[in-house]
Amino acid sequence: MSVQRSFPVEAEALSEVRHFVRDQAAAAPLSPVGVADLVLAVSEACSIFLHGGSASKMHVRCRLSEQLVEVEVSDHGPLSIEASPAQLALQLMREIADELEIIDDSGDRGPARIRLAKRLPR
Repeated sequence: MSVQRSFPVEAEALSEVRHFVRDQAAAAPLSPVGVADLVLAVSEACSIFLHGGSASKMHVRCRLSEQLVEVEVSDHGPLSIEASPAQLALQLMREIADELEIIDDSGDRGPARIRLAKRLPR
């Protein structure tokens, strides 16, 4: 199952993003701590787009499978991850998520994406 929503690239939208991700992740057999960790990691991913992006919308896609809860945050601006705040956000995401992938296709007019995943218990 996959659900996507778009949000303005504004700090005020982070509360809505967190609520959306929390609702989607709660449908998976993930512990409350696991859900909170995923929400925090997604919030950090959004902060990278907030501070370094030039797009007006960011897209958040949640996908649930038997093995993973996966969240992808994307926009169509360049992804700036060299700045110190972005590096701290990436470090936190690496600690929290079981999988982290950064894809910047903005130079080819594609989206910049940060994909995070938490494995589900077996």
